[in-house]
Amino acid sequence: MTTRSPSRRRRLALAGSIALAMSLALAACGSSSSDDKAAEPTTRTVQTTKGAVTVPAHPVRVIAGTAWAVDTLMDLGITPVGAFNGAANVVEPKYRAAMAKVPNISASDGYSDDLEKIAALKPDLIITFASSPTYAKESAIAPTIGQDATKDGWEQLSAQVADAVNRSTDLASLKKTYEQDLASLKSTYGKVIAAHRWYVVQPGDGGNPATLYAPANTEIGKLITQLGGRFGKAEAGTHYGDNNTVGKGISAEDLSKLSDGDFIFVWDNGDQPSEQATKLFNQALWKQLPAVRAGHVTRTSMPASYGQVTSFLDVLASACKKLGTP
Repeated sequence: MTTRSPSRRRRLALAGSIALAMSLALAACGSSSSDDKAAEPTTRTVQTTKGAVTVPAHPVRVIAGTAWAVDTLMDLGITPVGAFNGAANVVEPKYRAAMAKVPNISASDGYSDDLEKIAALKPDLIITFASSPTYAKESAIAPTIGQDATKDGWEQLSAQVADAVNRSTDLASLKKTYEQDLASLKSTYGKVIAAHRWYVVQPGDGGNPATLYAPANTEIGKLITQLGGRFGKAEAGTHYGDNNTVGKGISAEDLSKLSDGDFIFVWDNGDQPSEQATKLFNQALWKQLPAVRAGHVTRTSMPASYGQVTSFLDVLASACKKLGTP
């Protein structure tokens, strides 16, 4: 029989004590992790134009009732469970197939929110207009964020959406990319943008074939102005409606007023021209515009998120390439 020495027994006892201590430490770590997870808040409070709203810490079933909500959610990798009528047309082309499958939550008028449709989707967060007549009733279904474009620009509205779904850090990354691309575009094409005259029009306005917007009236107009661009003479002194949110109709006979425009952006959503855009493009005086004859016309959606406005910078760069060196 082999007899263990006292020193060997002490070493074995010490090893056993160490193993026991490590086991207890691991158990404590596991308990702490579980406790921390259990203690994680399940709700957050966000500030909105309608006051403080308590929302889930991590919403997963979001209703998007505004363009800023749809576009920003898609930028953040979140597909809404329901969205307004025509939402697939306002997002970037790469998102349209996914958005086409999202249930429509608009009422039969195509604009109002349908409460029954929204309730049936069992949302844990709703984002709609602050002015929606059904806002209070929607708030009874799920926490509801009201957005107000008369007070906030797309940047603030996008930030509001990101905050509501607890993804502000991700939005900050998108913002940084946009700012870098904007600086690069200005460095490369700033002189081209400043040397030419621009217009932004929207097809159709009642009996008129087009609507002209003041430069500060659209996100595209504001961006071109920020980059040093100038607008045609038809924009002289324009300021349409309260908060610059209303355009001015252009009759078929007045389309020639856009003749001094070197490039025209046509605000028209979707992959294909709308019925109103087709009618505008078929107008005799439209076809005679120098910009149209030169192929200096581009259909585009109006940016409503960092992803969209970053993509528009590529559209603007392509326009500058067509215009060439000033």
